[in-house]
Amino acid sequence: MALLEITDLNIEVVTGSGVLHAVRGIDLAVNAGETLCIVGESGCGKSLMALSITGLLPPVARCSATRLAFEGHDIQHLSRRELEDLRGKGIGLIFQDPMTGLNPTMTIGRQLMEVHLRHVGRDREAAKTAAVSFLTRVGIVNAATRLRQYPHELSGGLRQRVMIAMALMAHPRLIIADEPTTALDVTIQAQVLSLLKSLQREHGIGLVFITHDLGVVAAIADRVAVMYAGEVVETGDARDVLADPRHPYTRALISCVPSTTPSPAGVSVELGMIPGRVPLLHGRIEGCAFAPRCALVRDRCNTETVPARPAGAVEICRCLFAMEKRESFHA
Repeated sequence: MALLEITDLNIEVVTGSGVLHAVRGIDLAVNAGETLCIVGESGCGKSLMALSITGLLPPVARCSATRLAFEGHDIQHLSRRELEDLRGKGIGLIFQDPMTGLNPTMTIGRQLMEVHLRHVGRDREAAKTAAVSFLTRVGIVNAATRLRQYPHELSGGLRQRVMIAMALMAHPRLIIADEPTTALDVTIQAQVLSLLKSLQREHGIGLVFITHDLGVVAAIADRVAVMYAGEVVETGDARDVLADPRHPYTRALISCVPSTTPSPAGVSVELGMIPGRVPLLHGRIEGCAFAPRCALVRDRCNTETVPARPAGAVEICRCLFAMEKRESFHA
């Protein structure tokens, strides 16, 4: 049984101009000890999907799913108290910006201890010991002294390490990390990624890592899910998807990443780009959402419903002509 199971997840957001179909028909699963990276352009629904798992969607958003389960238990029908128990104890959260994820009016120690006192035990000395221990394990020196500091007294890298420590305080089985390295420089980013992978191996934690950086995907992912316009358009083993993508959008994303391989002398390599823009998600979308931007589009793409997963297939490729396009890519 998968640690997290999502089937036909849909999220609608009520706006002044109508209902926005922000997330549409998502199917995903995450196993214990596995890293699933979710990648896509800004605005494709990655963060909303993550918030729906822990019941943190804004009031204007409506969520429905055929199945949304953690460790076999249905999340959709949990009470507010049960969701609060799930957050922290079952599922740890690491947000993109630690300055908004941490309370600026409370010391680091108080915020870490709150998690322990809420989910593990009411002994304050044990909570303080645990806070020092987890700060030390995430690479923060002089951890006992740091407990007395406020978030603004720490660098961005240290604040992100505090967020990781906080996510681990109640020993969760799954961690959802929403672009936690976006605001960090490359050196600190590499340290944070290495730390997450090390802690994951040590504790057998499932990890959902949301990013727009394919370099991060290559570094840490076991599996990858590519999102476009609220849909998952491709899933698969990370190495296979990055080396031989099936969906034209995945291929286009990869072409936009600068190559680290030196070009032959006198040969210029043009960086790829995706023409057009992401479609508005108000109302019904006919056919393939990527069709207006796809170089290989055909008439059928604009009218036919694209199946999420063909019968008998294990992985997703939301494209009518996936195999033909693969041949075109390698021609």
